[in-house]
Order: sequence, then structure tokens, then C-alpha cells
Amino acid sequence: MEKTMKWWSDCTANWREKWSKVRTERNKAREEAKQLRSNLESAIKESNSYKREKCELEMQITQLKKEMEKVHMLMMKHAGQFNKASLDAADEPERDGRDNNCSPDISSDGLKNVNSEDGLVTKVCQGGGGGGQPADDSGQDDLDVEEYILQGGAMPKHSVELREKPDPLIAAEERRLIQQLSKDEYDEDYLLQKVSMLQVRLDDAQKTIQIERDEKNVIHKNFEKFRQDMQELREKCEELRAAKQDAVRELLTLQE
Repeated sequence: MEKTMKWWSDCTANWREKWSKVRTERNKAREEAKQLRSNLESAIKESNSYKREKCELEMQITQLKKEMEKVHMLMMKHAGQFNKASLDAADEPERDGRDNNCSPDISSDGLKNVNSEDGLVTKVCQGGGGGGQPADDSGQDDLDVEEYILQGGAMPKHSVELREKPDPLIAAEERRLIQQLSKDEYDEDYLLQKVSMLQVRLDDAQKTIQIERDEKNVIHKNFEKFRQDMQELREKCEELRAAKQDAVRELLTLQE
């Protein structure tokens, strides 16, 4: 009887010791599971926040790309206007040269046509003979005209005035082209500055997206690690539960 009581007390002590170990392991596993669950929830919240920020950054990038496309179109448009204005400005001196070179060439064969113009005979007569000859003396007039031509005065007066006095429309067109060119240069500088600023913003956004992508990868790795730890803890809990059942079964057999 004493041996039976001693054996029973030993079995009870062993059972209590095993049960206390199982209880401590179970409580520890529960605490670790709670901690892992809280870490998992915080990781999910951070992942959702990163997803929202990523969507916002992608929207900003699309807007920046649209703005850059608009700026590029404006630059192409202004470049086309600048080339057109440059071609017009290059054509103006050629037209002026053609207008100035269109003065009539007067030779000895064309003296009759020169004499037929209004005001030229009077000018020739004043330069040649002092204005004292009669108007019906055609031979003297021809000699005076020939002498006037040989002295280098064959250029008509209205041609000289046309060369000395430029056309106000041409001058206004030149001023307008100069103003347009200066305005195009200013607009081009402004557009280049805006494009550089947009490029800087785009680079910053891409860097931020890359950093957030790396952080997201780290969070996913931690999440997988937490999941593996939780799986291991579940397996430990199953082992402890099986050990508890074995201990209870052994205790029941001992009681019987």
C-alpha cells in the first residue's frame, strides 16, 4: 500500500511537472501568436498605405508625362514658327535687293524712251544748258540727255528716292519679325526651364517609387518570415496538445 501511494505521488508530481511545462509553453506560444498577429496587422496597414501612395505617385507621374507632352508640342509649334519667321526674314533682303536692282538701264538706244518720261527732259536741260533753249529744239535736247547719261545721271529721280527712302511696310514687317524672334527666344527659354523643372520632379518621383518598392519588398519578406514563424508555433502547439493528451491518457491508465 505504501509503495502504491508512493508510486501514485510520484506519478502525480511528474504529471504536474509535465502539465506546468505544457502550460508555460502554451502561454508562451499564445503570446508569440498575439505578437505576430499584431505585427502582421501593422504590416498589412503599412502595405495598404504604400499601395495608396504608389497609386498617387503613379497618377502624378501620368500628369507630369501629359504636361511634358504638352510642353513638347508647344516647343515643336514654336520651333516651326521660328523657322518660318527666319525664312521670311531671309526672304526680305532678297526682295529688297530685287526691288533696288530693278532700276531701268538707260543706254544710247533708249534715249527716246527716256525723253518721253515726265520731268526727265526738264532735269536734263537744267543740268546741261541752264534752261535757255526752246522746247522744240529736239536735237539739242538729245545731246543734253546723252551728256547727262555720260556724266552718270541716268538714274531716274523716283528710283533714287525709292532707294534712299525705304518702304514703311517693309520696315514695320522687319520690326515685327525682330519682336517675334525675341518673343520666341523668350518663350523657348521659359519652356526649357519648365521642362527641366518637370524632369527634376519626374526623377524625384521615380526615386521615391523605387525606395517605396524596396520597402515593400522588405515588408513582404518580413511577412513571409512571420508566416513561417506562425506555422512553426502552430506545429509546436499541436505537439504540446498531443503531449498533453498522452499525459492525460497515461494518468488515466495509472489511475485504473
